[in-house]
Amino acid sequence: MKRRKSFGVKLWLWFLLFSAAIFLTLWLLQTVFLQRFYNDMAIRNVEKAVGKLTAHAADADFYAQIDAVAEQNSLLVFVTDADGNVLYSADEYRRLYAAETPAAGSDNPYRADDTMNWEKGALRNLPYSYAALASRLDEAETGRVGFVTAENAAYVTGVRLKDGRILSVSLPLGTVGGTVGILRVQLVWVSVLSLALGFALAWVIARRFARPLAQISRSAKQIAEGDFHPALPKGFCAELDELSDTLGETASRLEQAKNAQREFLANVSHDLRTPLTMIKGYAEMVKEISWNDAEKREKDLDIIMRESDRLTALVNEILEFSAMQAGAAPPATEKTRPSSPGWACRSQRRF
Repeated sequence: MKRRKSFGVKLWLWFLLFSAAIFLTLWLLQTVFLQRFYNDMAIRNVEKAVGKLTAHAADADFYAQIDAVAEQNSLLVFVTDADGNVLYSADEYRRLYAAETPAAGSDNPYRADDTMNWEKGALRNLPYSYAALASRLDEAETGRVGFVTAENAAYVTGVRLKDGRILSVSLPLGTVGGTVGILRVQLVWVSVLSLALGFALAWVIARRFARPLAQISRSAKQIAEGDFHPALPKGFCAELDELSDTLGETASRLEQAKNAQREFLANVSHDLRTPLTMIKGYAEMVKEISWNDAEKREKDLDIIMRESDRLTALVNEILEFSAMQAGAAPPATEKTRPSSPGWACRSQRRF
């Protein structure tokens, strides 16, 4: 017969399978599919921000709202006229630029031309994707477009406002690549530490579970050997406590059945001895004394036959009781039970 794995080994195997599934899921989500998830969530956030800005385009603090949205969402925002002239721009570093922006007309040794971008309200030049954005806006019936640039570099979206201005919003998407490398290193350490801790925990749990189970198994063997009062463990968990209670109740019932069987055999031995003694005695009397006396012989033979019937009734009750114990036949009623003196009445009351 093939030997089955122990509880501890099965617990370890299930834990190994569970750990493999968890870490595989983490690796897939944090490395393989991270860029896709990031793109979806980032694009959703950008579109939500554009919708918010568009709804407040006519507000007096429109540019202040652009600054707040750009800083909170790490966006690059431009507001241009229909010809592409920058009216305003903002990004997540707007405050840094604003704090160090020199006054108009002051000397700046790093000027590339006569008019700097900050003098026109622009912290940066328009990105190369602006031309594609403007072209698509001209073709769009809804006045709003959005697309991912080449090589997944950025998501660019724009909307033509009611007054003719163009709101352009961009968000880099390729920055996740460096984050994936960092996450891989972290996941390696997390996986190693988690597996080590998990295996130690599984070992402890397996021992704690296996100890009361082994004790219950030993107790069951003791019950099978006739010891009906073994030590049954309790206090570990409700299920094992219930199993111990059930095993204890089973042992108690087996003890009662054993005692009943012992008493039954004692009664049967006593009640069978009486008719057998009488049958033997009267048979000897017929043989030695009354064999030639017809009247006496008939009386002795009647006693022999009556005691034989009584013995037969006792045997039938024994067979009936055995069938009841085996569950092979329903218990006999008073009407169907053969009549026999002595033991029959006692057995009916006792069993």
